[in-house]
Amino acid sequence: MVLAAISFSVWPKEIVPPTYLPFGLVFAGIIVYGKRAIPGIFFGTAGTVILQGGDTVEALFLPAFDLLFSILMLSLYRSMLGEKKLLDEIVPARNFLLVLIFFALPLYASLGATTLSIFYPGDYSDIASIALYWWMGDVVAMVFLGGALTFFLRRIKSGQYLTANDSDLFFKSIPIIGLMAVLMLWSAGTLDLSAQVLLLLVTPLYIASIMTRAIGLYGFAVTILYWWAEVVIKLEIGPLSLVDGEFWVFAITCGVFGSGWFLIGALLRNHQLISQRELEASRALQQASSAKYSMFDALNQLSLARDNETGNHILRTQHYVRAIALALRDLSVPHASQLDDETIEAMFLAAPLHDVGKVGIPDSILLKPGKLTESEWSVMKTHALVGENVLLSAADQAGSDDLRIAGELAGGHHEKWNGTGYPRSLVGEDIPLSARIMAIADVYDALTSSRVYKSAWSHKDAISEIASLSGAQFDPKIVEAFFAAEPEIVLIAQQFKDQD
Repeated sequence: MVLAAISFSVWPKEIVPPTYLPFGLVFAGIIVYGKRAIPGIFFGTAGTVILQGGDTVEALFLPAFDLLFSILMLSLYRSMLGEKKLLDEIVPARNFLLVLIFFALPLYASLGATTLSIFYPGDYSDIASIALYWWMGDVVAMVFLGGALTFFLRRIKSGQYLTANDSDLFFKSIPIIGLMAVLMLWSAGTLDLSAQVLLLLVTPLYIASIMTRAIGLYGFAVTILYWWAEVVIKLEIGPLSLVDGEFWVFAITCGVFGSGWFLIGALLRNHQLISQRELEASRALQQASSAKYSMFDALNQLSLARDNETGNHILRTQHYVRAIALALRDLSVPHASQLDDETIEAMFLAAPLHDVGKVGIPDSILLKPGKLTESEWSVMKTHALVGENVLLSAADQAGSDDLRIAGELAGGHHEKWNGTGYPRSLVGEDIPLSARIMAIADVYDALTSSRVYKSAWSHKDAISEIASLSGAQFDPKIVEAFFAAEPEIVLIAQQFKDQD
């Protein structure tokens, strides 16, 4: 603020452009330091007034006025952006700047001009012109200088200027300094160039300055160019002397289009970074998904190696499970919350593993051609627990919900609704939902498939048997879902029919 006061006080007042320099620092200070900047704003503004030879009224009024506006700006910032940094999110930042420029600043300038007209009726009688001039100066300082200082102060606050990260700052400044030098020399009449030649010279420098994305340097450059344009206009030197009035065309061109390009560049860069992160996340998900499917395929192969069922049995039961689960979701509101797309897909993957526990059954029992003895049957029934333990252990190690569902399905698909099943004699909804669905799919496929010890049942006889077991072996709701999915069940049976 002391630097602002000094720089403002040594300028000849008759050619100072309408840029209230301290306001750029006020804006940046509030944005970066919050309420901690308020004492500096008060005493800095007072110092500015004193160094300009202001009287007692000005020395008290202007600092108090800046202090009140700083509190208003801080309140607006906190209410609209909270703890976010400016431009963390584009929409609230844009809204904050629009409210500040078109509501708070006009109010501030109007009140200030009115107050000055009361204390100095002779010097400040044209309130409208004073308020407009005041508003213009604050807007220019906030948009150009305040924006640039915000970037610089934030980096100084974080200590980044003490690191080697800015070793390329000099090289980034070259095109911006070149752009400033060309425009300033031309505007002063030193470079005798036509507008076309100037455009050819300035355009690559302008593009290069945009590509550096040195937004702080760019903001300073625009501010200096704007001041210079105002000065040469008022001094009536160079080509810009032909411009009548304030050089708003220059300000709008550099400010709106220039900073707009920088903002677009920053947004595009952020978009590129986000897209890159999304691509990396997508690749990671694809790799994880590929690994998951490979794991399930390996487990399926292991299950088939120790099972006398056909590969088509695996495919049919998989699709039966999914068809029944989808029908159950449509029929039953309580079940709909449990059967999202991810859960149904996990059941589909897990269905082939329902008998994976048979890897723990001795060949003498598993491959026995005749009827099992009671003791052999007891051993055979342990395959449900073996499969459950293996899959749940793997699920805990991998943190996989898919394997957890596979474990529930393997351990519970021989349980019965009335509690007469195995291995735990669970009753009703104590049986996992995935296992209850698998039970019907497995039984229907067993009934309608030919085996060495039996002929295939017709579809009509099979569904009649399932209906008769509703409420005893099977969950009645799932039986209802099975019949709702009957047309799809028939299509699946035909599609994956065993070859003779």
